Formats: sequence, structure tokens, C-alpha cells
Amino acid sequence: MQQIQDITALAFSEKGSCYEFMNHDIKIFFGDLNFRVNMSYDSIINSIDNMTEENKDEEMHILLNNDQFNQ
Repeated sequence: MQQIQDITALAFSEKGSCYEFMNHDIKIFFGDLNFRVNMSYDSIINSIDNMTEENKDEEMHILLNNDQFNQ
């Protein structure tokens, strides 16, 4: 949810903007939201398969850093 707030803050932050996006009860996003992870398929699958309770933060950090949504 934090990422949506970041996007709206950047998209509707222009001073004098008539948009008060977060003040509405219903918000609709549309577009190409099929983001990809910039890693090989095998690397992604290995990262997920090898994820344990002990290393999940590290593995998720790697995946999220390579997620196109965050870039």
C-alpha cells in the first residue's frame, strides 16, 4: 500500500493541482501494471524456493530491488 501512496504523491504533487486524490473514497488505477522482475526466471524461482523464515527479508529485498515497479 505504501507504493500506491508514493505514486500518488509523485503523480499529484504539482502545486496548484486541482487533484486531491487521497481525499476520495474510491480510487481507480489503470494501465500496464504487469511489472516484471529484472532477473532471470531461474534466479527468481530459486530465490522463492530457497526462501526460509530466516532469510526471507534478504530474499525479498533482492526481488524488490529488481522489481520494475520500484525502478
